[in-house]
Amino acid sequence: MKSVKNSKTASAKKSDNTLTKKTKTSAKANSARKATSAEPVKQVQVEVSDTNESCSLGCFKNIQAKDVYAFLSENTVWLSIWLIFGAVMCMLTQFDFLWDYENYHLYNPWYWFDSKGYDVYTPLGTINSFLNPLPDTPLYFLIKWFNNYTILIYAFQGLWFGGLIFCFHKVALLYFDKEGYRNIALFILTMAIAITGQATWFQAGTSTNETQIAFFAMWGIYLVLRQERHPELRSAMNYFWAGLIFGIGLGLKQTSLTYAFAIGFTMIIFYKNYTNPIKFIGMFILGGFIGVMSVYGFVLYRNYVDYGNPVMPFLNTWFKSEYYDDLNFQDRRHIPVSFWEFLYYPYIWETRAAEIYYQDCRGWVFYTLAWVFGLYAIGYYIIKHKRVEFFDSHLNRFTTVFMFISYILWTLFFSIFRYLIPMEMLFAVFLVKAMDKLLFTKYRQWLVILQIVAAQVLLFEFLSVPTHHSWGRLQYLRQDKFVDMEKIILPPNTLVKFYNLPIGFIAPLLARDNPYFKAVAYIDPAFGMNTDFTERNKFAEIRNKVVSEHKGPIVYFAVGDITAEIIEKNEIVHSPDFKHYSELERVDRRRTVSRARHFQHVVDNYTAGHHRMTVALEDAKELAKIDFSPKSYKINNEEISKMYCRKLKINANNKRYVVCVPEELKYQILKEQASIVGY
Repeated sequence: MKSVKNSKTASAKKSDNTLTKKTKTSAKANSARKATSAEPVKQVQVEVSDTNESCSLGCFKNIQAKDVYAFLSENTVWLSIWLIFGAVMCMLTQFDFLWDYENYHLYNPWYWFDSKGYDVYTPLGTINSFLNPLPDTPLYFLIKWFNNYTILIYAFQGLWFGGLIFCFHKVALLYFDKEGYRNIALFILTMAIAITGQATWFQAGTSTNETQIAFFAMWGIYLVLRQERHPELRSAMNYFWAGLIFGIGLGLKQTSLTYAFAIGFTMIIFYKNYTNPIKFIGMFILGGFIGVMSVYGFVLYRNYVDYGNPVMPFLNTWFKSEYYDDLNFQDRRHIPVSFWEFLYYPYIWETRAAEIYYQDCRGWVFYTLAWVFGLYAIGYYIIKHKRVEFFDSHLNRFTTVFMFISYILWTLFFSIFRYLIPMEMLFAVFLVKAMDKLLFTKYRQWLVILQIVAAQVLLFEFLSVPTHHSWGRLQYLRQDKFVDMEKIILPPNTLVKFYNLPIGFIAPLLARDNPYFKAVAYIDPAFGMNTDFTERNKFAEIRNKVVSEHKGPIVYFAVGDITAEIIEKNEIVHSPDFKHYSELERVDRRRTVSRARHFQHVVDNYTAGHHRMTVALEDAKELAKIDFSPKSYKINNEEISKMYCRKLKINANNKRYVVCVPEELKYQILKEQASIVGY
């Protein structure tokens, strides 16, 4: 009996020891699992079963939110996905912002890289002729090499859009990086709202270059915000690379200064967060300077050598170029004219900043939410002496200040809706965060229902923007050729005169079939913004000398209802008669009233600098007798005595191009051809 009891006691102790070991083992396993779950997910290994059994839908139950987030963080996969998306989308939509394309986007790279052997005495793209040609260079060579493959050109143009989406993809993950399906859903919603904005969507694949510039801006924003989100990644070289990317965007097109300067100012404001602020901010500035000079330095040098002003036509009161008026150029057509207009400006974007019919309400929705939330945050801090929960995150504080400064700079320097792509996309982050905070908070039932309905209406409005017919959508599909113009064979030593805007893109098309010609431009001053600077100063002297000494045939290319008689009587056009603006704007009935004050503002700005000019306003009295309002060109045989004029056969969206040639040379110069697609 005693031995039995001893054996039972021994077995009991053994079982207790075993149970204790199991408990300790399970405790260690639990602690290990907790430690593992607390660590960030660095790599996800996917195990593939060797069995031939088919996987039913039930196997998806094993997929965890952290695995989905890890998949969303895969750079190679998502870069490929978004590049393909951008290419396919642009192949299907074929957007283009045609006015600027016809004015200088095709002309600039031709003049810089392919105009050797041609004598162009005055800039055919007016003020835009002095801009950096590099943003337009990819499209120019795509047209030059693949003009017969329209879809291919749009596919390449769409890669910029895909790259922009990928950069924002990385930015959005910084704000929704917590595990859980809810954050994944919020991330997907943010991406959908960001992509479908009017400025973002309708410029994809276009020649405006705003998508390309937004790509560099968003890339730079990500490089900075990543270090703000993860302070352990901060280093002088990381800020240098961020500054370099911003600098490249700024050098390609100066409209990017809104975001480059804003991010720099924001870093200065938050300098206390940096262990070595002078080094970090200094490296950012150094990178920006190198980036600007690497892509813009050759333009600055050539402008200075040719015209005496490296930033032509800007800051000319400093550089005193004899090729431009003694004033500092700034396009103030869209800038608010008063402090009060500045305050409510987003509510009048349709008539002031959009350049088109504004069909997207997210601008004024975000502006309204910003005011409401800003006043609430200030009141909350005054009453409770602490900040609202949203600003507990350094990333949220940094981004808020950055957005605020960006908007101020954009309004003061440009106020052109096309330049808002990065802000429009970042707005999606704030909107989704606000919806998440409001819709999932406990309120009374009727208030919850009201919020849900309002959110659904807004989401429908935002996500349906791509269905609108807006902003440069081609009226036809360029099925055969991206650019197509009838063949015009110029006699030797021909002088080509270009009249009005937009007309610069005809020069590179004309050069395809002609090894040489001379070109001069006459610009209608009714376009404002000093675009008629070629009618004065050094350019006018050079042009008039070339015309007076020319011994050979002359060919005219013009825009609008301009006959040979009008051309001959108004070859030298001086200062504008501003009464003409109202005639131009009557075409757009929707904007007539609001534009009246806008053009008066243009007149005021033009007149302020006009006293520096040597040409009096009386020189333009004859201009008021000419009606330049858009019409289809009709030949008037009574007015045309020396020239044979007809509509130019070209597949541009503008149907008002006219070509005039000497009567005796019309069969030699103009070749009757098959119909041109889009003509």
